[in-house]
Amino acid sequence: MLKAVSVAAYSLKLEGSLPGCPPGVREGLLLKLEDSNGYLAYGDCAPLPGFSCETLDIAQRQLIDYARWLAVSPGCLETVQQQGMIATAGKYSSSVAFAVESAASQLLHSDYHTLDLPPCALLSGSNEEIVGQTQALDVNSSLTRIKIKVARQSVAQDIELFQMLDKLLPEQVKIRVDANRGWSWCDAMAFAKAIDPGRISRMDFIEEPLTDQRLLPDFAEQSNLPIALDESLQGHYRMPELFTGLNALVVKPTLAGGVLRCRRLAQLARENNLQLVVSSSYESNIGIDFLTELAGQQAPETAPGLDTLSTYRQWLIKPPAVQSAGHYPVSGEKDLKILWSSHE
Repeated sequence: MLKAVSVAAYSLKLEGSLPGCPPGVREGLLLKLEDSNGYLAYGDCAPLPGFSCETLDIAQRQLIDYARWLAVSPGCLETVQQQGMIATAGKYSSSVAFAVESAASQLLHSDYHTLDLPPCALLSGSNEEIVGQTQALDVNSSLTRIKIKVARQSVAQDIELFQMLDKLLPEQVKIRVDANRGWSWCDAMAFAKAIDPGRISRMDFIEEPLTDQRLLPDFAEQSNLPIALDESLQGHYRMPELFTGLNALVVKPTLAGGVLRCRRLAQLARENNLQLVVSSSYESNIGIDFLTELAGQQAPETAPGLDTLSTYRQWLIKPPAVQSAGHYPVSGEKDLKILWSSHE
């Protein structure tokens, strides 16, 4: 039984800024659940501007609306856990579903803990900065994956970057390439043709290379590159169409329908011998801690895409469970703006 429910707004400091967000900060909402035994659980609701279908204002209205229902509905958490929030409550945004379903999952499983998973380092900046970050990596660590963004500069520069990393990295480290649907067919094929066929195995996969995702099966066939779906999993709740050359499903629960849908996509991946990569959308440490747990449950042998936490310079409620996280100030509950509480 729930004893108390509340929704608060948070604003955490970042190094640099995210597109669409206020300079140097990440804004979001925190759902807090307390059961009759005094056990607490938190859900992070953080729509990502430019990627989420919903704005923070829309998410706030929806989360408060659902929190009101939670506060007066005995047995509601078990229903959410079994059937998912969207299935049981109609059309709610992905970020809201993630917050509610992750908090419900924690409250119903008090042995919730974070696991040690294979790491994937997200490298960003100019080519020179990324090369410097690569040279600074601990090659003797358990690192087996890095990720870079492409389609933000010329194709020639992206080709040069991939080839430089191929030379610099130890053979056991594979490269994940994310184009965020940024390339035309011609640009994507130019990138593919520039990779020596003998070095394609260096690439773990390339995420959503084409602006027109309908051409992905043809691109996979003609390029021989391993393809991953990301944006194609967002904005609706149908299962994706699979094709030859598809290698991975990159699932961001904040963008792709919440926790239950992530589990269903994980099942699809297992049934079709695909990688399942649980990935973040710049959630706070509260969200990242849960995503780490979810990745450990659904794909413990695969490096998740959770390195976005390195952007933060302030933590929410408590320091992250991730051992490599920095020591930064913690924004406690007294620092948050309460938007709604069942105790009011």
